[in-house]
Amino acid sequence: MPVFDGLFVAPHNDLIQRLLFECAHWHSLAKLRMHTDLTLRFLEDTTTKLGELFREFVDVTCAAYTTFELPRETEARMRKETRNRSKKKHASEKPPAATAHQHPASADQPEKASTSAVEKSTRKHPKSFNISTYKFHALADYANTIRRFGTSDSYSTEPGELEHRSPKARYRRTSRKDYVKQIARIERRQAHLRRIRARITASNATHGQLTGDDGDNSAPEFAAHHKIGKSENNPLSIGLFYNDNLGDPATKDFIRRLKLHLLPRIREVLGFQHGDEDDSQRVTFHRDRMYSHHTMRVNFTRYDVRRGEDIIRTGATPQSNVMMMNPNFGMEPGPDARPQDLLDSCHPFWYAQVLRIYHVNVVYIGEGRHDYQPRRLEFLWVRWYDIRHIGGWESRMLDQVELSPPDDEDSFAFLDPECVVRACHIIPCFALGPVLASGNIGTSHWAQDQNDYKSYAVNRDMMLRYHWQAGVGHTYSHHGSTSSTAAVPSRVEAGRYRTITPPHHPAATVTSGSSSRTFSGDCSDEESCLGDDGRSEHSLAESRDNGDYWDDLQDDEEGEE
Repeated sequence: MPVFDGLFVAPHNDLIQRLLFECAHWHSLAKLRMHTDLTLRFLEDTTTKLGELFREFVDVTCAAYTTFELPRETEARMRKETRNRSKKKHASEKPPAATAHQHPASADQPEKASTSAVEKSTRKHPKSFNISTYKFHALADYANTIRRFGTSDSYSTEPGELEHRSPKARYRRTSRKDYVKQIARIERRQAHLRRIRARITASNATHGQLTGDDGDNSAPEFAAHHKIGKSENNPLSIGLFYNDNLGDPATKDFIRRLKLHLLPRIREVLGFQHGDEDDSQRVTFHRDRMYSHHTMRVNFTRYDVRRGEDIIRTGATPQSNVMMMNPNFGMEPGPDARPQDLLDSCHPFWYAQVLRIYHVNVVYIGEGRHDYQPRRLEFLWVRWYDIRHIGGWESRMLDQVELSPPDDEDSFAFLDPECVVRACHIIPCFALGPVLASGNIGTSHWAQDQNDYKSYAVNRDMMLRYHWQAGVGHTYSHHGSTSSTAAVPSRVEAGRYRTITPPHHPAATVTSGSSSRTFSGDCSDEESCLGDDGRSEHSLAESRDNGDYWDDLQDDEEGEE
């Protein structure tokens, strides 16, 4: 959507943006590998909206533009017409010779007619968008087909087509003579090697359980929330790092803030009660070093209760963006709340850009210490995204965020990796342009703010995470869920890098017109947006995928009983 934004004038630009959003939404619902009654109702409603938008697109946008064939379509049509003329020429009989009473120029008329037809075929023909095809007609049958035969991946031809790659890859290893037998032998050898590898992996795991060894560190550990390498081959002296970056706003009070972040975590590791956490001198670093890592693997549960894994890389790359639960979601902002705080309380997630991944060996020297043994603690150095606009399924807009200015004291933070839900896809809004003009140097080397755009769009490719409570595997969105208990840093108090445990969200009142409705904290309307007057406006029309649908389903079940 951000790529197409701004390519057309109003009102066509807005219509195309809404159409692209609805197409992506429909496609995400249609290809789900686990459906419920709720998601099928989403699919039915989205199909209706998609049909309305396509008809509006044909009547408004397509009627305003004259479109022609693509060059490849013109060439294909010309080849087809040439073949047809050649067939007709061979099928027709040889014309009789011209008589004495016939005009001499009449013999050239067939040749002139053929030349005119060739010139006419070389021109680009007008071509309009046609929705009167079976492809569009069949869209309405998807929901009923899924109800009858199961999810679309069960009868898709894609797995069989992709399997063609395996024998083709084995064919390249043959001598092209009696290749069937050679392909079969290669397949058997590969299967035998897989069995040997599986036995070795199982043997190593059993040996590790008996000896207490972790075994092969390269093997994926899906039981753990995340995995960061144990290597200490990239050490950094914390003191030298701070002195070398004194002028960088990203490293302002770096050591003190890092200690304030690690203090409650090391106390929790040692089993102490949370006490006075303002004394940064209670934490020291073993050898005054921190160790850098390039990647982190995050394991998560998908909507279909399967395990997934994301790879997060450091720096300003597409793979450096992460999302986490918002502990302020559904909480009523105070009377002195800023407009940004109002937006923050209406969105279930926070977004951040991972600048670096580190681990340190922390020694606690405060009261009640047991020993001076260092404990390994991992942390992420991140730069926050601020919510700029909250989109929604009814408004057909993506959530828009912006990178916090480097000069803002609350722009950078340290995160416990346990806070990360998973990676996310954040796309620059190219139509709005960059923050700095081309050639300007940013203020922070670590933030690389010279490449910042004015706004970014959060891609909803993780669709069911934004359909609150619709994902079976997303336990944090269900009623009474207590699975999301990881500590998340508070962003309300500027300059303080503390950690707090997200409280249970209080009840939130959602208002629409003259009616009001109360949801529990985890059921608050995720599609809320900030009004023009700066107040938080909750709309039931924006949250049809939340409370109303659950109540309707319960009413239907009671009626059936």
